[in-house]
Amino acid sequence: MEKFVKVGRLILFLGLLGFLGCTTVQIPEYIQDKNPYKREFAASFDETLSATKGALKDLGWRILQTYDPVVFEQTPHPSAGGGQLLVFTESKQSSRILYSRYTRLNLYLRSLKDDRTEVEIRYAATTSVLIKNFKSYKNNRSVHRVFDQIAAHLKK
Repeated sequence: MEKFVKVGRLILFLGLLGFLGCTTVQIPEYIQDKNPYKREFAASFDETLSATKGALKDLGWRILQTYDPVVFEQTPHPSAGGGQLLVFTESKQSSRILYSRYTRLNLYLRSLKDDRTEVEIRYAATTSVLIKNFKSYKNNRSVHRVFDQIAAHLKK
């Protein structure tokens, strides 16, 4: 009987160790507009899209996929005059001793009147600490860095 108790404790210990030691994070590709950042650029839709792709590449973001926003958004944006595109980036992982952080961007480009384009950036981060995940939708410094890089590409 004593052997069964020891084996039971060992199985319980290994189960808890596996539960605490293995954390998986599922980050959906689409980010809802919980804290969107917006900036207008005095450039055509195609120029802004090209600048956005260059800016993301320069900053180490890889584009995963582009979609028509109607696939995810129920109604078109009221200020959109023509083209619209939703750009998804791959998730970036940064690991530390006690936690891991997974970040992702969605960029929503909208063609406006008068040859202007609005870029909306949606940021999402999931921080995984042992058995708890924390989500954040705000990072002013990272988002403004992307906007500044887009502006620099448009000046070229």
